[in-house]
Amino acid sequence: MEARVKKIVSRFITKISKEDDEDIQSKLIDYLVSNPNPDDDSVHAWAEKEELDIHEVEAGMYKLATQMVLFLSGGKYVESGEEIADDDPEVLKGIEVEYEHLNKKMDPEIAKMIATRISKDHIVESKEYYEKLPEFEKSLKK
Repeated sequence: MEARVKKIVSRFITKISKEDDEDIQSKLIDYLVSNPNPDDDSVHAWAEKEELDIHEVEAGMYKLATQMVLFLSGGKYVESGEEIADDDPEVLKGIEVEYEHLNKKMDPEIAKMIATRISKDHIVESKEYYEKLPEFEKSLKK
């Protein structure tokens, strides 16, 4: 994993981990980045090869999965109680914009869910968010 990405991931690990399981979380994230969507047998074989306790590895996976669920189930859109359809033209515009923040190796359906969630948060902030974004970004380049 490139150094810059490793630094970002390391900060995330520190936030979600106890000191004693940071090493497992770090190894687990390296493994998952290199082996997206592994099956159970592959994870067990990897843990054995790395001499990691499989129960601690699975606990780390559950922790990472829980953080993703909490991300998807929170935020301004969810808290607002508003209903915005996934096929709303502004949401579709937002999805395309938000893809820039996602790893290209992600499962396309998961990436779309995340981009949709982020775009709905922004639309709740302002119905014209994606309409005004290009103008805003242009002003930053001056």
